[in-house]
Amino acid sequence: MLQPPTDSTATRPLPADTAGPAQPARQPYERPKTVRSVLKSLPHDATPAQQDSAVRANFDVPELTFRPGQRYHLPLAQDSDVTPRLHEPRPFEHQITRNAPWGRQPLTLHTYGQAGDPLPYRFRTDDYVTSALLLSFFLVVWILSRSRHQLGRALKDFFGLPAAASSAGHEATALQGRTFVTFQMCFLLGILFTDYTQEKLPAVFNQSSPYLVLLFGVTMCVTYFALKAALYRLVNVTFFGRERAEAWRNAYSLVLTGEGLALLPVTLLLVYFDISFETLTVAFVSVVAVAKLLLTWQTYRLFFGTPLGCVHLFLYFCGLEILPLALLWRALVFLSQYLITIT
Repeated sequence: MLQPPTDSTATRPLPADTAGPAQPARQPYERPKTVRSVLKSLPHDATPAQQDSAVRANFDVPELTFRPGQRYHLPLAQDSDVTPRLHEPRPFEHQITRNAPWGRQPLTLHTYGQAGDPLPYRFRTDDYVTSALLLSFFLVVWILSRSRHQLGRALKDFFGLPAAASSAGHEATALQGRTFVTFQMCFLLGILFTDYTQEKLPAVFNQSSPYLVLLFGVTMCVTYFALKAALYRLVNVTFFGRERAEAWRNAYSLVLTGEGLALLPVTLLLVYFDISFETLTVAFVSVVAVAKLLLTWQTYRLFFGTPLGCVHLFLYFCGLEILPLALLWRALVFLSQYLITIT
């Protein structure tokens, strides 16, 4: 006949030398207590203080203390003294933190934050560049308002027959305005080159000052236009008459003025609206292409109206316009690498 199972723990005698209150025996298959199991046994509406008391009642939490005069060091660090400074808890500390033993003597921690990525350079946040750009814009508007009659006469001469006579005073005034627009165009090209360096040559831009890159671009453009003007004057006076050379100089100055005026809104869109690099490239190439086409037509009209004029036009235009432009671009990209050594 089968016997009913009996509980072995109920009849197990306690040791005679047991000191203190008797602890409940744990079954062999019973898992040790954890903080999660203790918190799970509490009611769902238990407060944080009750949860903390329950955990303390089931676990022996030693009190954290620091011996006076003890020095602490970081591992793998030399001469690093991180001795904690013990002080009273602040009034704004949490209630549980103030009642906890480890919160009675808190360590002084200094949080310096985490280093993030620096903000990229933007022209619109640069007061000097934006001020110079706005000043040049207002000066160009003022020059156009004062020289509108001279520019209108120059446009008629450009698209029609050259004027037989012109006033020296009007021509001097127009040349002064065109000279300023040429310098302004160099400044605009310097800004565009700085944006190209930031986009395509980050090693140069990140290790050099933006003002140095801008000054380098402006200087190279001023040198380019000065050398090309001297070269044009030398070639035109040598191979052509003075009248046609003078007509070409006026036409060239007018095209250069128009190119500078066309690049001004493109640069303003770049500085204040941060247009994409692809859109900027398309706009810049379009302006330069239209200017070169106008110069090609004017060169054929003034110098090479003969049957073999196309051959001479190709040599003249490529030697004095396309080749210097390619050399300028190559010099800008190549010499910009040396800006790193300057800084």
